[in-house]
Amino acid sequence: MTDLSVVVGRTETGRNLSIDFGAAWHTAIQGQTRSGKSVLTYVCLSQLSRSARVVIAGCDPTGILLNPFSGASHKTWRSLGNSDMAAHRTALHRIVDEMDLRIARLREQNLDKMIAFTPSLPLVVVVMEEYPGLLASARAWDLLHGLKPGERVEPAISHAVGRLVRESAKAGMRVLLLAQRMSAQSVDTESRSQFGCRISLRLDNSDAVKMLHDNLPANLLDQFSTFDPGVGVIDAPGIPRERFRTDMLEYADYVVRVHRHYPPTSSPLERGSSQWRV
Repeated sequence: MTDLSVVVGRTETGRNLSIDFGAAWHTAIQGQTRSGKSVLTYVCLSQLSRSARVVIAGCDPTGILLNPFSGASHKTWRSLGNSDMAAHRTALHRIVDEMDLRIARLREQNLDKMIAFTPSLPLVVVVMEEYPGLLASARAWDLLHGLKPGERVEPAISHAVGRLVRESAKAGMRVLLLAQRMSAQSVDTESRSQFGCRISLRLDNSDAVKMLHDNLPANLLDQFSTFDPGVGVIDAPGIPRERFRTDMLEYADYVVRVHRHYPPTSSPLERGSSQWRV
């Protein structure tokens, strides 16, 4: 394992189950309320926070998940809360600008992808917390403010995330998209195909399970509605499809672990910015 890998839990045979965020794929996690989705995300982000080669970015409409990173670098690449939905659009545009800059540099250097990460040129993990809910809130914001089509926040967010999912892996970025239930309205077929790592916890809708997992046997498909909290199924390159149980981590412990590396301060702690920035 490297500092870009995280142990997410244990398989039914007791083997450690790890996800390598250094591998060039994105991750989608779905699960209904109290299924263990938040705990699984705490486990992933608390381990990634240890690495000086990782920056945590993204949008969190509740502000709870990403709040422990308030003292981390690249503050403008994160947006928390739902009082100003336009702030999420702005943060995503900045992340997309960084992606475009990195891709331009790859072309200049005759490279097709980034394979090495440093504190000055880090891996960027773009967390999209409860993404379908974020889009719904953005649509409501657009209606409330009577925005014209070219000014609307919801399509801008959707477009930016779509670009990140399709284009950013080569630029050293990984999208971690979270949802209570995946739907075709929030994640289209082309975008879903870009998520190499797919995890589903307890769900009461078999169609949602099928959105992330193809050709599941009927007996396993029927089990999702009875999964205990923290129990899920993973599909990922190099990992046989199997059930696992995530490690348990309370929110307070998650905050403590992140703050070991990013103490909350009035001014962000800069662990380095992109060496490609002018």
